[in-house]
Amino acid sequence: MNENKLFAAAADLDDRFVAETMQKKARPRGARFIAAAAAALILVGAGFAAYKALVPDLGKTDENPRQEADTSVNGGAKYAFLADTSVPADAVLPPVQEGSSSVSASYVRHYTIPEAFADAEEVVLARIGNWLDENDAGTFYEATPLISFKGELEQPFVLWAFGNSEFTLKGTPLFTYGDTLLLFLTHKERPEYANSYECIGADLSMLYASFDERGDIYLIDHRGIMSYIMETECTDVKLTDLGKDGRLFGELCAYMRVYNEHMASALERYFRVSVDDAENVPYPLHVYKLEEVTEKCFNG
Repeated sequence: MNENKLFAAAADLDDRFVAETMQKKARPRGARFIAAAAAALILVGAGFAAYKALVPDLGKTDENPRQEADTSVNGGAKYAFLADTSVPADAVLPPVQEGSSSVSASYVRHYTIPEAFADAEEVVLARIGNWLDENDAGTFYEATPLISFKGELEQPFVLWAFGNSEFTLKGTPLFTYGDTLLLFLTHKERPEYANSYECIGADLSMLYASFDERGDIYLIDHRGIMSYIMETECTDVKLTDLGKDGRLFGELCAYMRVYNEHMASALERYFRVSVDDAENVPYPLHVYKLEEVTEKCFNG
């Protein structure tokens, strides 16, 4: 196996940004694998190898107005502004959703949801728009803040995410137009885009969002690791896990499939192994209702 070490550092966030990754397959065309990742990578404990074996490799700006956070009304018309999942014909999509190489990272910093909220400069439910560009470490997107929980982002804003067409982290494909996520962000100056933002916890501290048929929003932990940290290190906050509700999860994936077939299919596979082979999945799929997360994790 051809191995490369990636040392990621962000001087403005102390020494938290250090990671070691192994390239799982040789990249064609002598592609470079160097990066200055701007997200704190999280140490995952024993059982990570089993998790990697079970969870498969997941390979025009939206004009909806930003909404201020308000969790007093339950679902339905409250989130009607998110109902349109269509992808415009002129939308700029990423060249691929999985890079030429798939890499696995060892993470040395972890976040619970309350910690991520406290440390982030901006916390938003955001929708991914046009793919903009990529550099040696990651990919730039146009993104629209839909609901602001902390801070006040411009609309739209530039989001940088770890991974590009040459490599992606195992389990985390590149975003595509229409993806909706709960993001814990920090500002980062980059040569390509001086005013860009990125997740404080790389791919482990972001939650995909989707709708059920009633119009309620649910958050999906696509790696399961942040949820594991919540359950083991944040025992004073109890969130209701709906990750084994097959009817609900089917509705969430059906909503997502309209704009991101790749991720919806990967999450369905993750759901099946989490339910059918739970004893061998150290970080099973977790799903939470948005209102419960904001009430219990954002108001401390």
